[in-house]
Amino acid sequence: MKLLKSKKEYIFFLCVVIACVFPLVVMEFSTDTYHFALVSLADGLGAGMKYNGRFITSLSAYALDAVGFGIVGYYYFSLICAVLCLSLAIYHIYIILKGKMRGCVAAFLSFVTVFNPLTIEFFLFIEKGAFAFAILMSVLSAKSFVCFLKGDKKRIIFSYIYLTFGACTYQLLSAAFVTLALVFIVIYSRSIKDFVINNLLAVTVYGFANCVDFVLLKIFNPSNVRMSGEINLSNILKYYFITEREWVIFIYIALFAVVFCAFGFLGKRRFGSYFAKGSVVEFGKYFYIFTGTALAAAVPFIFVNPVEVWMMFRTTYALGVLPGAIAIKIFYKPDGVCEKESSLFEKKKRRGSIIMLTIIFVELVFFHTMIFSRLKNNFEDERLCEQIGLIIRDYEVDTGERIKYISIYYDAKITQRNDGVLMIGDCNVRAFSRTWSDVNHMSYLLGRSFVRIENNPEYTRRFSSLDWNDFSKDQLIFEGNTLHLCVY
Repeated sequence: MKLLKSKKEYIFFLCVVIACVFPLVVMEFSTDTYHFALVSLADGLGAGMKYNGRFITSLSAYALDAVGFGIVGYYYFSLICAVLCLSLAIYHIYIILKGKMRGCVAAFLSFVTVFNPLTIEFFLFIEKGAFAFAILMSVLSAKSFVCFLKGDKKRIIFSYIYLTFGACTYQLLSAAFVTLALVFIVIYSRSIKDFVINNLLAVTVYGFANCVDFVLLKIFNPSNVRMSGEINLSNILKYYFITEREWVIFIYIALFAVVFCAFGFLGKRRFGSYFAKGSVVEFGKYFYIFTGTALAAAVPFIFVNPVEVWMMFRTTYALGVLPGAIAIKIFYKPDGVCEKESSLFEKKKRRGSIIMLTIIFVELVFFHTMIFSRLKNNFEDERLCEQIGLIIRDYEVDTGERIKYISIYYDAKITQRNDGVLMIGDCNVRAFSRTWSDVNHMSYLLGRSFVRIENNPEYTRRFSSLDWNDFSKDQLIFEGNTLHLCVY
């Protein structure tokens, strides 16, 4: 009981995280999971993660495979790790903030900074535990860096170690360290010299961690098709302009203008001038945090093949951390705060509590909507597979043939999501809408070992001129041991 009491904040965060993700106790499948389910953990997840430079994730798969775990066992192991690691990450942010702002604000900002809406995509992959571990490593690295800024110089070595573990688990999540580090550099740097030195140190921590992973990737998989043989600085622009949609720049300019005007009005209100020095300096600090985060999130892509560069939830986690980090900068008091006893019904406290609870409630609803959409998506994919499986069985009984090969075609307009499913980016797409999962999910769900083969040009022309809104037997053509299947 004494231990539980001393860690009551962690228990609280653990319960909140469980409340957000408890529907995942029903195993769900991303499009990638169907492939991993067809082979051993070592040959599937282990080899795949090693190929992409996620070595700690790979080692976990190899280790669990060695003790007899299959895909289901790995799923639940990963889910438990994800819940524990995310809770710990939130808790350690809270430890940084505790005593430097009101307790309820510290708890709220810890949660929304770490467990922001972009985190949902990590929970919709089977390696969810690895993603959460990488987030925890980034937070611990930032915590060690904050200790360094506050005077404990020896702690900086742990910042390098933690972030290296994080980068070797999932490279892009290490950018979250930069976001948090920049906030505290602004808070604790007492001079221009301190500011420059602290920035250089943060860059070396981030650079070292990612360079170690890059070197390991070059050693163990020099032929990775996702990696480019040269540095492509243009990938940064490609990343933020979302596959060369030039109009996106106007959104960025508009956001910059809105924020700049907000600081202008703040200057007018507090200092009597729209361009008061204090207001401009504050704007510069926040712009610095935003710019540093934006660069850190995109810089790893300069080593990537341009065709592999695009913006999605899991590659923009640092940007999801940014709103919470900005709020930390606003409320954090380096010299600490003394919380006064106040009535629960005090107007200011009541208003703040309502806002914080509303934000958490909205996030909870969003998480549950995405998770239940995934479960519905899996159900609809399985239902369609069963319909196709019955037709295949009838054909095999009638002809004596056994279907071994499947060729996939598309009608005039393929449907990316199932009805009633919330799809954001690559989250919750139909298994039939992706080449790596169309035949694989049929093999897994029907208990078969189908082989995907090339299309017949005649059938390609025929199917591409048609358009279905639902499943029809006309989408199947059998030829001996081969099924030609059109996806609507």
